[in-house]
Order: sequence, then structure tokens, then C-alpha cells
Amino acid sequence: MQTIFHKYGKVVNKRPKTILTIGVLLTALILVIGFKFGGSISTKDLSIDNTSAAQTAKIVEKHFSANNGAQAQVVIKADKKLTTAANQRKLAQIQADLLKSKNVKLAISPLQGQNLAQDDHVGYFTVTFRNKKINDAESNQLRKIANRYSESGMQLELSGINQKVTVNEIPEIVGLLVALLILTITFASLLTAGLPIISALIGLASGIAGVLFCAKFVEVPSYDLSLAAMVSLAVGIDYALFFVARYKKERSTSAQDKAITSTVEHTGPSIVFAGMTIIIALLSMNVLGIQFLSIMGDMAAISVAITVVLTLLIVPAILRLVPKIGQPRHQMKPRLLPINFVKKAVIKHSVITVCCALLLLLLAAIPARQMYLGLPNDGSKQPTTTERRAYDIKTKAYGRGIDATLVAVIKNNNDPRLSAEYLKKSAKYFKCKSRNSCNSFTGWSILDALNYTKNRFQ
Repeated sequence: MQTIFHKYGKVVNKRPKTILTIGVLLTALILVIGFKFGGSISTKDLSIDNTSAAQTAKIVEKHFSANNGAQAQVVIKADKKLTTAANQRKLAQIQADLLKSKNVKLAISPLQGQNLAQDDHVGYFTVTFRNKKINDAESNQLRKIANRYSESGMQLELSGINQKVTVNEIPEIVGLLVALLILTITFASLLTAGLPIISALIGLASGIAGVLFCAKFVEVPSYDLSLAAMVSLAVGIDYALFFVARYKKERSTSAQDKAITSTVEHTGPSIVFAGMTIIIALLSMNVLGIQFLSIMGDMAAISVAITVVLTLLIVPAILRLVPKIGQPRHQMKPRLLPINFVKKAVIKHSVITVCCALLLLLLAAIPARQMYLGLPNDGSKQPTTTERRAYDIKTKAYGRGIDATLVAVIKNNNDPRLSAEYLKKSAKYFKCKSRNSCNSFTGWSILDALNYTKNRFQ
């Protein structure tokens, strides 16, 4: 591999503009294909296969065909009670429009579903589709209905729809600014520090574009986009730094053309090896057998592969075309080098440095005490999305468990008499909150009842 990169280094020396043009055109092609012709990101909640919850879902899908279709919710918050005559007429009109929508099989109003809350000011329609996945056209139909009836006195928000995902760019911007500051201090040159940032931006944009293109063929959860963006940003900076650090060292002892050839020859294999290590680690997530983690690893691996290729094309060519990047220190104008102060402080006061680093680490770890793990839902989305607004309305009206309903499915595989026995015994453990909810058991002693049915039911 070193021989291959030695030859490639000579090509970069002779035709840097050609190599840079190829890299720029390839980047542009990836961006156009991804952002123009790519698919849409899935916004549905994540689920883990091969678990009791997944088995329960399969039983429900098999034996309760009415629930097989995709479902969405139209959440309504009104200034006046939804039980007033005027609001009941509006609810009837909304229900009629929902039933007229394409592929809508069933639309249950808040009054029919008896899900009114907050003194009858909040409720939601449950919309069941004939198909198993809500597409963009059907989501747009629901948006039009929500916009049509959203007026003074009534707010309509949607949950469960399919929509284009917008990635919050603030964390990436902050990360880039911090990286630029650190690199400027390290290299004592804004120009030299700018090259890794350019590589990071190229990796970020091309990585996201690659994921969007893959979303046209496979269902990619919205959260995979954030992982791909972070990984692309990280490897874009790191691999450019490999080149810049080695090139600065080579320039201190040799001419530019020889430094470029040596840099590409020795750094190229390291970048390929590092990239392959990350790609293999990400692809190994497929071994877990959890679908959304497998897709997450695959999408991040694709982003890393794209970033590696573009870095190998663009960074060496820029180093060759811009001689001031990596210029030897004796050729630079005298200037203040803050990194020298840091280096001397670390060497002279190593114990104090280690203690300060550990203290900062402990301070940074304090928020971990309040960290709760779980699968993301609509509450993890941006506050500007209709799903998040619907989630906030439901959480305030019904409580935080409204989107985390626990369903116990009982399948009798043996004696039919056990059904009556179970219902009799379970009365001790399950208590209905109201007479209207007695068709589904609710309570906090569910484990007791499930333990009772062990070896009797599935």
C-alpha cells in the first residue's frame, strides 16, 4: 500500500489541480445526488427486535387485523371545552375530512375514544391507514387538514406523520469553532488550522448527503443522521490533521515537492487503516441483531468511507497548491506561539496538569448522575416540529406515560378454562381507573399478575 501511495504522491506533485478538481467534482456529485435525489428520513419511534415487546407486537399484528395499519394522531387543544356544541360540530367536520383522505381506514374522534383531558380542553383523533407506512402524500393530507382547522381558539398538531428531518446545526458549528481555536493555537497559523476545518465541512456535508441517498432505498431513522454528521465531522478533522502534521515535519527538512510525496506515502496508508478500523467497528453493530442499530452503523460507515476518499483527494492537493500551509518555522515571521507556553507548563508542572485534567473530567461527568437511558420518541425532536408540539400537549394533559403505554397480550396455548381463572385472579392485581377503562387492565402490580400466568400463557 505504501508503494501505491508513493506513486499517488508523485501524481499529486505533478497534477495537483487535476486531483483537486476530481475531489471537488466528486463532492459536488455526492451533494447533488444526496440532497436533490435522496429519500426522506423516517420519523417513527425506534423499536428493538427479538424482545418481548417485539413478540407482543407480532401477536397483535397477527390476531388483531384492525390494528395492522399505520396510525397517526391529530392532537387538539382548544380554548373552550371540546364538548361544547360549536366544537362538536368542528370535530365532526374534521372527522369527515379525515375519512375522505386517501387510504384512511378509520378515524376515531376524541369523543368516541373518550380521551378528553384537561377539563375537556384537550383530545386527539386516532387515524388508522390501510397501508403499514404513512407516505409523504398522506402526511401532507393530514397537514392540510390541521392547517385548515387551526384557528383562533383551537390548535391542531400531528403525531406519527412522515416528514423531512432538519438537523440542528448548532452543535456542529460550536464544535467547529472550538476546533478552529485549538488548531490555531497549536499551529500558530489560521491558514494551517483552516485546512482541517475545510475537510471537516466537506466530510459533514458529503456524509449527510450519502445517508439521504441511502434513505431512498432503506428506512433510515432520523437519529442516524445525527450520528453520521458527528462521525463525518470527527474523521474529516482527524484525517486532515494526519496530513498537516506530517507535512509540517517533512517541510522542516526537505523541499515542498519531496515533502508532499513523503507525506502522502506515509500518511495515506495510516488514513486508510484508521478509516477501515472505524468502518469495521460500525459494521459490527449488525451482529447485535437490532435493526435500527444495524442501519445506524451502516449509515455511519458509509459516511466514513466517503470522508476518507474525499480527504485523500482534496487535502494533499491543497497542501501542494498553497505553499504557505505548513511553512517551516524559520521561514515564518516571528510571532507569539501560545502552544509553547502550554508545552512548558505541561512539562514543568506535570502533576498539577494531571490533577487539573482529572478535576475537569469529574466536573464534566456530574450531569451523568441525572442521565436516563431509553429510546427516543417525539419528545426528542426539535420544539419547532408539529410532532414535538403534539407531544408537549399530550404530556401536559395526560402525563408523561401517554406515549409509553404498556400492553400485555395474553395467548392461551393450553386449557381454555385458564382464561376464566386468569380473569378471576387478575382482579386482585389490576384495578380499573374508571368504568370506561375496564376493557383494558391498568395498574401498578402487573408483574404479579404476569408471574401468575407463567407457564400457562404466552
